[in-house]
Amino acid sequence: MFDRIKHFAIGQGATQVLQVLIGLVLVNFLQPSEYAFFVTYIGLYFVATSLVDLSVSQSIIPLVGANINNNDIIGRYIFAAKLVRKKSFFILTPLIISALFYVSLKHQWAITKILIVLPVLLLTVFLDGWRSIYHSAIIIKGELSKYYKILFGSEVVRLALIVLVFHFGSLNAITAVVLYLFSIALQALLLRRFTDHEVGTKGINLDVVAEITEIKNFRRPLIPGAIFAAFQSQLMVLIAAFFGKDKNIAEVAALSRLGMVLSFFNAMNGSVVMPYFAAFRGRSLLRDYILVLLAAAAVLFGVIVFSAIFPKILLLLLGDNYSHLTNELPLVFINAAITYYLSLTWSIQSARRWLWWWMPLIGIPGTLAIQVAGVAIMDMSITSNLIWLSIYSGIFGLAFRFLMAYLGFTQKERKYGTI
Repeated sequence: MFDRIKHFAIGQGATQVLQVLIGLVLVNFLQPSEYAFFVTYIGLYFVATSLVDLSVSQSIIPLVGANINNNDIIGRYIFAAKLVRKKSFFILTPLIISALFYVSLKHQWAITKILIVLPVLLLTVFLDGWRSIYHSAIIIKGELSKYYKILFGSEVVRLALIVLVFHFGSLNAITAVVLYLFSIALQALLLRRFTDHEVGTKGINLDVVAEITEIKNFRRPLIPGAIFAAFQSQLMVLIAAFFGKDKNIAEVAALSRLGMVLSFFNAMNGSVVMPYFAAFRGRSLLRDYILVLLAAAAVLFGVIVFSAIFPKILLLLLGDNYSHLTNELPLVFINAAITYYLSLTWSIQSARRWLWWWMPLIGIPGTLAIQVAGVAIMDMSITSNLIWLSIYSGIFGLAFRFLMAYLGFTQKERKYGTI
């Protein structure tokens, strides 16, 4: 466990710093209108890849469980996950195309941009499937150092290309999108190469009907929540795209670049927290659960306080176009903290299989009611209102997560003898 945390801290820390740097470079190098187009594309990409996946890649680690040294079992689940995700990709392709055209026409973006970006978007979503599934394999094998070498190396290449393209005066929304695709493709190919070598999946063609059934059964109660989460993850950008202006999209996205510092801890959920709790067999689960939540709360509180006391220092990183957002900055960090806590509690919940069929029937309508009311009452062309709406939704979601944890401990873990 200590080695896993050490490799994560070093690898994720270095990669996170680099990704924040790339984000800040794009914020400063692109005009707000171009940056708005770029982040809208990224928002649609995240929604699309989440809808295509629907917890397929997330199912691999829990289903493999303690069989981390059995390459045959790992390989079968990887192959099955690829088949399930590939089918979803082709089914959802028309929806992805329609969404891109709708948003682009609403903001009156040039049709030539759309025709260039469309195939790039589809290819990025497809390759992200490889990246997500093969990422699970490298996490199971505990090779975090290799994973972060791949991730960090691809981002270094991307940053170098961004600077080179800017130097020649060709950096715009389109080239930024293409370079993002390049980074995803490079990571996917290198992760696939690792998995083929370590697990022996190259050229594999198995009868994995049983594994496909297991994956579908595992994710069935998660599908409504996964669909909902796909849109929630890009809530502010999507609402700004549908109800706001280019200015709102650019401001929300630029501020979120500073909030990305908390995604260091968010990545830790899938790489460290989830595997740890999935394989947990001791009798101190409740203690470990509380300690993890308290440690996270202490760090998040410190970050929020710093953003409230020194907003102008942080806003210098965004440039003159966003220097007026002093009041909005602490709100972004509060929202990022809540988002992280939602991810943390969900990672533990899914790892321990604290899942019930009725969960989406309460969580989704409750959150949607808050958001619909917010859009109806608040002016969504004001950037701070977009952030507040996301905060209100997150508070409700967090309360619901703690209810699920209570039921998990009292109805399931007590039977297993882990508390």
